[in-house]
Amino acid sequence: MTAQLTIDSHVHLIPLSAANNASHAWLHDGHPLQRQWSISDYLTTSSQLDHVDLKGFIYVETDRALGPAHLDPQERWQGPLEELAFVRSLVEGTMQGGTNDINPQGRFLLGSVLWAPVDQGPQVLEEYLDLAQRAAGPATWQRVKGFRYLVQGIRNQEEFTNLVLGDGFVDSLKLLVMKGFVFDVGLDQRQGGVWQLEAFLECIKRVRSGCSPSEYGTFVLSECA
Repeated sequence: MTAQLTIDSHVHLIPLSAANNASHAWLHDGHPLQRQWSISDYLTTSSQLDHVDLKGFIYVETDRALGPAHLDPQERWQGPLEELAFVRSLVEGTMQGGTNDINPQGRFLLGSVLWAPVDQGPQVLEEYLDLAQRAAGPATWQRVKGFRYLVQGIRNQEEFTNLVLGDGFVDSLKLLVMKGFVFDVGLDQRQGGVWQLEAFLECIKRVRSGCSPSEYGTFVLSECA
């Protein structure tokens, strides 16, 4: 059988320096993912797949911890910005964060989906995007294809609906669409409910309201297992 040319659309990598609870609130001691996950690890595993000709992968953010709300934005965003620095190290081959990933392995990172504060409204989001672009550098920013903001953990229907249908959230997504970025949203119908999907479909309708089909933008819906 001929090998199938493949782009893996959802890959998480973690440097040794961030494999801890301080960097990831969900990564407690003893967690099976509490270790370095590098491009080398990924390529070793993917090479064992039959009939796959791997072209590369899309790096997806790993839900880095945020600082307290009272901090200045740049301080509060330290975790996601450190992750952006890690992605940059993979692209540029600078071995940031204790990994041993060097070029030409970085060529497998074809694109990335990073965190963004879409819950804070378009003005704050614009500030973050400007800061992120400067931190990324030209080569890495060229590979930033989209952003995500996890909402699947919100189990209260009213809280969830008020967030994703609020003007600040909708207008933030409109800004991303205008800039040509994809938005990736995680939903949990098993532990949350089908209402999460229903509410977010309404959110997409509001983002696309008044737009022509060519301006609709792209949304990726990821279901939490």
